[in-house]
Amino acid sequence: MPERKVVVAASSGLHARPAKLFVQAAAKTGAPVRIRVGDGKPVPASSMLAVLSLGATHGTEVTLEADGPGAEEALESLAALLSKGPRRRRTRRSLTSPRVPPPPGVPLAPTRASPVPTPWAPPPRAHPAPGARVPILRTASARGASMPGHGTTARA
Repeated sequence: MPERKVVVAASSGLHARPAKLFVQAAAKTGAPVRIRVGDGKPVPASSMLAVLSLGATHGTEVTLEADGPGAEEALESLAALLSKGPRRRRTRRSLTSPRVPPPPGVPLAPTRASPVPTPWAPPPRAHPAPGARVPILRTASARGASMPGHGTTARA
């Protein structure tokens, strides 16, 4: 059974996106590949939960094992993926030139990333004027079902 030891190069280790890419690549190889950390129990490399449960962080040495035809090629491609880490996505900012501050006296234009803050205030409440008569609402059983519409009033 071929075996290969590799150091995890991804800055976040085998977590989230790097683990997803590794699991997808392991599933595409067609050979049953297992991965383990240290002397731990090997887990299937095509299982996302199993790979995440290893807790492999940046710089952790992992061992890849494979069986069957194409095992060497599978180990080679997966070892290369782990040793170089995932390719970084280019963000919008990295595609544009560096941000240059505006000349003095020119205000900054709001962007989606930094909206202009608006002060928040709760909506005004309608309070009765002091001394005004306010109807007291009662249920039908409290005021008597035989006298509908007869409520009482109180001073505010």
